[in-house]
Amino acid sequence: LIGFGFTAQAHVAYERYRDPSLNIGGKVLDSYFKNNDVRIEPHADVTVSEMLKLGIGSELVHTSAEGSSMGKDVARMQLGTFLAGEVILAKEHGVIPGVSLFPSVRLDAISSRPPTWSPQLGALVGFGEFNVGFIGRVRPVVRSTVSRNFRMPSFNELYFNGGGGLGNPALRP
Repeated sequence: LIGFGFTAQAHVAYERYRDPSLNIGGKVLDSYFKNNDVRIEPHADVTVSEMLKLGIGSELVHTSAEGSSMGKDVARMQLGTFLAGEVILAKEHGVIPGVSLFPSVRLDAISSRPPTWSPQLGALVGFGEFNVGFIGRVRPVVRSTVSRNFRMPSFNELYFNGGGGLGNPALRP
């Protein structure tokens, strides 16, 4: 069984900071910042068997920013792709009726930066249902995840320069 999906988004953020009573460096505070973000995200979900499911997808993003509160207009492209799985190791009745692993990996390539890998492994252990007196029937589940993650600094964090704030273009992901 294969399922497909596609998402497209456009986001425009406009921020204006104006305060005629605030004077910074001999100038009255009146600045703006405009951030545009356009993205497309196709993905597919594949059920290989009752015990194995896979997801694969990507996102293509173009982000740009401009404003009087920035030193320069900026833009960047980002391509991300991922592969995620669900592997059911145990699907039985008893004290521990369910054990699943969730391996995944993501690759992000952002203009003028080397590509970055983000691996992740999740685990889920489901226990059998039992009665806890006045609470009733409960079914405990333990979840765990270990990963290496990545986040690119926003344009505000990198370049904003106004209203007393100062971005840092040397920030690293």
